[in-house]
Amino acid sequence: MACAAACVLFVAAGPVSADEGNNLIWAPSKTGENAYRLRLGAQYSGSVNVSGGSDFSVSATKAGRVQAPPSVGIWGLLSRKKKAGPAATASQDVDVRFEAAHGSGNVRMSSSRQWIASRHIDIEGRRSLALQCNAYETQCAKARLSQSARVTAVATGTALVAQSSLDRARFAKSRLPAFDQLGVEQSFGSLNLSAAVTNPWSSARGVFKAHYALSW
Repeated sequence: MACAAACVLFVAAGPVSADEGNNLIWAPSKTGENAYRLRLGAQYSGSVNVSGGSDFSVSATKAGRVQAPPSVGIWGLLSRKKKAGPAATASQDVDVRFEAAHGSGNVRMSSSRQWIASRHIDIEGRRSLALQCNAYETQCAKARLSQSARVTAVATGTALVAQSSLDRARFAKSRLPAFDQLGVEQSFGSLNLSAAVTNPWSSARGVFKAHYALSW
């Protein structure tokens, strides 16, 4: 019960970030019916934006009993964005996360480029490399390379999205395929709808998703 009460206090305190005039991050959030996360850290904004800190997550039963063990994670993020032409921008990101309880983590490096093709069309290309790491084995494995292209109609917000990926299981193909998922996305305020076809070259199947974002 004490832990549940503390979690409610974290959420009630409200988030604090550099947007409010300081470089400290205090971001409590409710991640489930009886689950909470508190993110602590610091951030610096400049030619390269740097942020890092710790995540504390806890969940409890409806009776208030904490479901052990609470999760403690360490995270860090480096990002850079710059102009890449009169109507284009480019960005690079490095995202590092480590789960202390299990000694596991992941590293993600990505780059993207956005440009205005015309008054009616925006285009975005993105590539990323993700690695899963284990502190006990002192190695990073399970590399996954992915890329995507997005063409968006400015007037309606409708986007045509092509995605592809390559991991160890598909490494025998020796190159990244043109795409292994092709879909359409449409936003209606906070609601995002998407429909896609995966594996169009072999066992094609349809995927439909709906995502609603709510801030409080």
